Amino acid sequence: MSAAEAARGVSSFLVPHQSSEDLVALGVPAREARRRTFLRTWFMERLSNFIELILIWAIIIPALVALTLGLTLFFAGIIDAIDGDSATMSITDFLFQHLWDPCQQPLGLMALIFWCSVFLKVAMIILWDRFQNIPQPDCCTDCCNANFCRCLTRCFYYCLALPIVFFEFAWPITTLILLLLTKSCTWQLEASTWVVMSPFILEAFGFFVWLVWLPCLKPIFWCMGLLTDPANFVRSFQRIRYDPQTFNDDTYASSCAICLSDFSGSDEIVLAPCETSRHVFHRGCLASWLRTAQTCPLCRSPLNPRARAASPDLEETLTS
Repeated sequence: MSAAEAARGVSSFLVPHQSSEDLVALGVPAREARRRTFLRTWFMERLSNFIELILIWAIIIPALVALTLGLTLFFAGIIDAIDGDSATMSITDFLFQHLWDPCQQPLGLMALIFWCSVFLKVAMIILWDRFQNIPQPDCCTDCCNANFCRCLTRCFYYCLALPIVFFEFAWPITTLILLLLTKSCTWQLEASTWVVMSPFILEAFGFFVWLVWLPCLKPIFWCMGLLTDPANFVRSFQRIRYDPQTFNDDTYASSCAICLSDFSGSDEIVLAPCETSRHVFHRGCLASWLRTAQTCPLCRSPLNPRARAASPDLEETLTS
């Protein structure tokens, strides 16, 4: 399971999806139902992107820390073998021996939580890699036992992904506040805490680059042809000729869910290739939407042709 699929699952759990058809069935007017569904989907897509980035960093940070610590101890061991110094012991003492030093704030506890989380996440990555190579059990292919597999998937989101997202967001903020509030503490403990904070400082820089990349750098790469412009996907969608008899909120919607403007005979209207619904949008509106998310603004079905071909029925698993 990729980080993107896990992010979609977590965001679907945090913000349960409601289709416009469900809202209409509850008595909400069709136009208002489309507006609510679009706003909910807009929020869910951005939440998914944020969670995906956090989950990716949750994988990168323990790997980066383990690699850095391993290389540092390796070269320290070489220095010890050549000069007879105790560089390896000095490094381990600096990182771990001062966790119980007296301090005004519980910095030692926060550093201990960090190291426990690193080793735990490394073990989880190894176990997950082993689990992925295990042949799929018959229960997941048997319709009678499909609910059992859906339960396992939900347990993965509730018991694993959500705590990871919460930890990656809460631990660095809490530790940074404690570091800034600390007035009486041994310099070794304070320095070692700043050292364990360094991966999260790098993560914050990654978030900043991501925020600049989306609105500023990506459009430049699209214009230069260095990246595929997702807006071009709309060219392969079926075009629908406007007919007042069919654009009546029964066969097709009477207005675009993105701009909320009524359709007219002069509009370019396209039919999104959703799996179970007939969602229509202005061609330009849907092209702009595809630059921020490759899913339907109303039902979150994948609209990227490659994603439609390779995407598992994750949404069905989550909503069943």
